[in-house]
Amino acid sequence: TTDPIFFYKLLGSWGYMPKRETWIEFRKWFHEKEPDMSFDPTVKGLLPSFWFKRQFGRQRKSMWTMWFIRFCHEHGYFTVYANFRAGDGTPRTLASNWKERGMHYGRSSSSPDFLTLQRNESDFIKYVPQPRYYDWDGSVIQTL
Repeated sequence: TTDPIFFYKLLGSWGYMPKRETWIEFRKWFHEKEPDMSFDPTVKGLLPSFWFKRQFGRQRKSMWTMWFIRFCHEHGYFTVYANFRAGDGTPRTLASNWKERGMHYGRSSSSPDFLTLQRNESDFIKYVPQPRYYDWDGSVIQTL
């Protein structure tokens, strides 16, 4: 999408900042659900569900994002995304991942995945009075 602000069902864990109230609600839900070994925190058809079952099935607490995805799915919550562009059209973000060596990168590159929005570029942010909502597959949800 080219929308500067939009809502999507799937969270992006890098730079994610939930509302305080939502995080408290999630933690309460998690502590109720997690002890029940028959409870499956996955959402059918999602790639993170596949990853969870393949890598973390025996260590249920180790992938908080899967639990949060399921929590949001049950509660009808969305994540707000920013899709900013500089004046020349290059992507900008509010937070960058520095691609350091670890789980997601084999070696450090010492460079960000995206450039951060600079103060003088804030003029390029367009106000969206009614941002669009996107489903798991990226299709626009017409009515909530």
